Amino acid sequence: MAKYELSLTVNSANADVLTVDSETLILDITPQAPVSLSVLELVGPRGETGPQGDTGPQGPAGTTSFTGLTDVDSSNATVGQLLQADGDDTFSFVTVSGVSDTLDDVTSRGSTTTNAVTVGDLTADDTVVDSIEVNNIQQTSATQTTLSTTSATSVASFNGSTFNCGKMIIQVKDNVTSEVQVSQISVAHNTYNAHTTEYSNLFTSTNPLATFAADIRSGSVHIDATAASSNSTTYKVLKTLIRA
Repeated sequence: MAKYELSLTVNSANADVLTVDSETLILDITPQAPVSLSVLELVGPRGETGPQGDTGPQGPAGTTSFTGLTDVDSSNATVGQLLQADGDDTFSFVTVSGVSDTLDDVTSRGSTTTNAVTVGDLTADDTVVDSIEVNNIQQTSATQTTLSTTSATSVASFNGSTFNCGKMIIQVKDNVTSEVQVSQISVAHNTYNAHTTEYSNLFTSTNPLATFAADIRSGSVHIDATAASSNSTTYKVLKTLIRA
């Protein structure tokens, strides 16, 4: 800042005007004696903008995985999971129902479908089902019974109001002698009477291990076996039934 000492002489024609270096200053006082003034240095016009400086060094490349990120737990992430915000500035991987389900996931929830299911190369180690339906017409199932009696006893049965007829393949094994018999029996009924035809009967023993007959009891059609001996005997029955 520059400081100047000025001596003022009153100009009768323009008593409140002072000229300094061709600059006119308007005074708000009537000068009566020499006055000391502090004058601010004049600020010159703004200069031109200088050239842009050099570009700074490039920052490090961003990560391409979640490894090393403290706010994302990827240790237990599996295929098909989604990243979820936990609400505390952290994230975790979760499984969303219906996004990535295996067949076990679907069946464990009791879900069923009426749509056609196509299976390509299928390998099943231990697949056990109670029965198989085909077009809601045929039902195939299997049962097993072990008896030690010569009395007529049911070894297979089906609901007479649901099925009109069927075919049975019955394996008979004497657990004492290890002799085996296999019989194929067709059965049909009219609600009141059941009729059978045994069109194949093969056995390893001298005589058949059992004979078979059909009967209706309490609305169910029964295949009764009468064994030749009271030895422990196992009956395994493969049933193919046709709906009414």
